[in-house]
Order: sequence, then C-alpha cells, then structure tokens
Amino acid sequence: MNLVNNPTGEILLLKNPAGNTVDTANINNREWPAGSASPNYESMERCNPHQPDTDANWNTNNGTIKNGLDADGNPINGTPRQGNSCYSE
Repeated sequence: MNLVNNPTGEILLLKNPAGNTVDTANINNREWPAGSASPNYESMERCNPHQPDTDANWNTNNGTIKNGLDADGNPINGTPRQGNSCYSE
C-alpha cells in the first residue's frame, strides 16, 4: 500500500506484489470524500466494491454496523473484514 502526499490531498494506492495498482482511494486527489477523524472516528467505506473509486462511491460508516474493537477495547466505527454499512447486494 502506498500513500501519495500532495499539496491538495492524499491518494491511497493498493498494489499487488508485482507493483501493479489493484485499487485506489481518493484517486482525484481532493479532500477525503467520507469518514471522520472526530468525534467518533468513523471509517470511510466503499459503497459498491464493484464500482470505481469516485467520490460518490464512498460513504461514512453509519455507526450502527460495526465489527471489531480498537486497541482500547472500544467498538470500531467501521466494518473490517465485513460488508460495508452502505453496501447491499
């Protein structure tokens, strides 16, 4: 995973062992389209994993659907290893 810092924002690149980009987050290099750093630290979630990385395809975790605990034992406002709160088949 590479994090590219630029004056206008950040781009997150997920690469395979061969160095090829397999997914991105915030490819347009603007403000992060979802999630929050405070007060509840909600994760940014891809609404449809089968659609491309666009601002409209990201949402903030709804705070109801959670999975796992953080280092302090508090519930995570996110869904690691589970379906995202904004996605349904």
